[in-house]
Amino acid sequence: MLRSLVGSEMCIRDSTGTYGRRIVGHLLRDKAVNVCAAGRSLRRLQQLGASLAAPDMATCVLDAGCAKSLRHALESEQPAVVISTAGPFQDESDFLVARSCIAHGVHYMDIADDSRFVTRFGKALDGEARERGVVALTGCSTVPSLTAAVMDAHVDEFDDFEAVHVAISPGDEFRV
Repeated sequence: MLRSLVGSEMCIRDSTGTYGRRIVGHLLRDKAVNVCAAGRSLRRLQQLGASLAAPDMATCVLDAGCAKSLRHALESEQPAVVISTAGPFQDESDFLVARSCIAHGVHYMDIADDSRFVTRFGKALDGEARERGVVALTGCSTVPSLTAAVMDAHVDEFDDFEAVHVAISPGDEFRV
């Protein structure tokens, strides 16, 4: 996917948070990707740019809970991809950010780890995303990433396997 996005803008929602800061820092090292750091506070976004030795980094102030703010950000920045790192995702039952991205033809991914959010996401948005020709991914967080890394590291040790079962266990609400 990244090869087709060379020269495109990636907008990182909640860039000043723990995960957003790491993703922005990593993407800034790849000169083939244009990074736009998004968040609620211009001051904090500017501090982020200074701390990452990227004072001229593109920034976008937005309130992701407000449809009008999201629409303005997507129309003015025109990113190819939005990576949402702002939780808690279980509070986002209407998938406002993902739906806004899809409606604007913008690829979307998040780091959600709430099992209800992740389970409902595909059922709610797959048709819309396919119709608009965009990719909408959820749950791109630690559990699936580490699972994939472990499988990659050990795949040669198996003659064959049929499935990998993974349980997402956010915070204090573990349900299988």
